[in-house]
Amino acid sequence: MNKKSKLPLHIAGGKETAFSSSSVTAFGSKQRPASKWRFYYALICFGIVLCTVFSYWDTGTFEFLSYDDGDYVVHNKQVTQGLHPAGIVWAFTTMHSSNWHPVTWISHMIDWQLFGNHPGKHHLMNVVLHSINALLVFLLLLYMTGFMWRSAMVALLFALHPVHIESVAWISERKDMLSALFWLSTTIAYIWYTRKANWKRMLAVAGLFALGLMSKPMVVTLPFTLLLLDCWPLNRLKSGNSVSFGKKVAKAHT
Repeated sequence: MNKKSKLPLHIAGGKETAFSSSSVTAFGSKQRPASKWRFYYALICFGIVLCTVFSYWDTGTFEFLSYDDGDYVVHNKQVTQGLHPAGIVWAFTTMHSSNWHPVTWISHMIDWQLFGNHPGKHHLMNVVLHSINALLVFLLLLYMTGFMWRSAMVALLFALHPVHIESVAWISERKDMLSALFWLSTTIAYIWYTRKANWKRMLAVAGLFALGLMSKPMVVTLPFTLLLLDCWPLNRLKSGNSVSFGKKVAKAHT
């Protein structure tokens, strides 16, 4: 790499290539100086949030559903008392609705504390969480690959894909929003850990993973996806691989 260049690095075809004013990306456009990257990142994040909120804004006019919303929120005496010590203890000890997800219960309690019996605001909180999740998808892919526009397109597809409509527009599916939040956060923390392994970073990974499990039990499958990431693109399982993909891409953001 040209030692004079202080610009970010990119990973292309397994090789590191320096950004410069004369270099051309795989998309056919010239690379911008490093000082401008934050502007583009912020612009993309704003665009993702705007598209997500615009697409789901009408959910703010929806009512509680007769299917599960009564059991989870409206007719649940622990939830409708708002956030209180006895409710927190209940959240960690109950198997109400055949689920153990204390973080989800506490989330509903906080909503009721803030919004009371106003279903539209409960719905919009799901929209807020989905917007955050879409941003996390963008940041995760950018963090792993360094490809800005490709990461943005995948994040936008995640935000707007119809498969998420049920989870976003249904208050009782708050557990999906929260489990996705902590799933993505744990994965980002794990990539961070692989770049400089120490117990503090592993503690962050374990803590976020635990919060995910307390949001929805299906997060128990997350360690298997981390193992897949170790295979690709991190390449941490290959013997003799002294410099991992994660460490290479880390240079793209320094």
